[in-house]
Amino acid sequence: MPRFVDLSGEAKLVPDLVAQARERVPVVCSLTGHNVCGAELLRPDPWQWHVCISGFWQRIGEPSGMWKVSQKLNHLHGPRSRVVLLQWNDCMWSAAEWIWLTSNGKGQRINVYAYSWGGGWGAMEFARECRKRQMKVESMVLSDAVYRSPILPPWIVFNPLSLSSLYRPRIKVPDNVMNLWAFRQTSNRPSGHQFILSENTRLQQETVLTDGVEHSYMDDLPAFHDKCVEVSEMIR
Repeated sequence: MPRFVDLSGEAKLVPDLVAQARERVPVVCSLTGHNVCGAELLRPDPWQWHVCISGFWQRIGEPSGMWKVSQKLNHLHGPRSRVVLLQWNDCMWSAAEWIWLTSNGKGQRINVYAYSWGGGWGAMEFARECRKRQMKVESMVLSDAVYRSPILPPWIVFNPLSLSSLYRPRIKVPDNVMNLWAFRQTSNRPSGHQFILSENTRLQQETVLTDGVEHSYMDDLPAFHDKCVEVSEMIR
């Protein structure tokens, strides 16, 4: 299944959506207002979205903690529910637009589960793109979310602010995120950064680990996996 829809003149739908479609309707692009050629949507609209975002160096075709999370949530995949695995530097414009188009621009319930740069960068970019389309992110569950400076080009992999112990930037969470659960460790660098939250976002839980768990194992943290499954059940 493709990870996202890339709009390049026409919308491309996931094959299983086409096979299941009963009623097909034309749609318009949420940003341009133009008709999207060939776009047909499934009715009833899929409205539960579970978006998993991997960390730095992780690829969706390789086993990782975030891949395991997506597999644990796969039982939620159905006619009105989608489980999606993205890389931290994927095109979040396309990911948000795919959800908006497939859901016919309404009725979405979106959860995000992410690790490392997937939490500090990918999840925030995705939420900002959702906000442009007036979509809320109901819940985020993040493990050792690491800040990445927006002034760095995406092709630069080294980010000194991710590793610095002298200056600790904070991650600004978009105000369309309703609930946040966070895990971070203090044993090595990089380590998870703290957050700047708006009054719209409720910090449900922040767990700081000081018992020697290192960053590279935070995506496999059992407590993180358990919380992802628990939060996913909240929108069933």
